[in-house]
Amino acid sequence: MKPMYYNGKPIRTDIHFRDHLKHKVPVQVYRGGEHLDIGFIQNYTRFFVRINNKDYSRKLCRFISRPGY
Repeated sequence: MKPMYYNGKPIRTDIHFRDHLKHKVPVQVYRGGEHLDIGFIQNYTRFFVRINNKDYSRKLCRFISRPGY
C-alpha cells in the first residue's frame, strides 16, 4: 500500500526518504527560507539526500513533500 503524504509535510526520517524514493514522490529542498530545488530523490544516506544529481545536507536543509507536483 502506498503511504499517504500531504503537500507541505516535512520529511525527516529514513522511512520518509525511502517512501519518497520508492514511490517517486517529489521533494522540495530549502535552506533557511530559501528554496534550492525540487525533484525526485535519487539516493539518500544518513547525511545527504541526492536530488537532480546534487547532494543536499540533511543537517542544513529542510525537505518538504510535494505529492502531485
